[in-house]
Amino acid sequence: MITAQASRAGVEVEVGPGGRLHRLSIPPKAMRLGGEALATLVLDLVRTATAQANQRARLAWPADDLGALGLRYDLVLTDAVEHTTPDTWMR
Repeated sequence: MITAQASRAGVEVEVGPGGRLHRLSIPPKAMRLGGEALATLVLDLVRTATAQANQRARLAWPADDLGALGLRYDLVLTDAVEHTTPDTWMR
């Protein structure tokens, strides 16, 4: 399964391609940020992790298949996370 993670200020998210949320962790200290700031942080982390997961999916599957699934790419975020994507999935 292809997933990607992002974290900041103790808040952690894990998503699959297309942004499907697999895990969200919000520690008690992050609640001090306030509702609006916390929501903004979570959405930013989801966007970042989604760009990374989509990039990993793009490298694993033919592009035509991904388009049929409705996966879209944020070019700015994809460029930012592209260096974190392994060149090969073989270990």
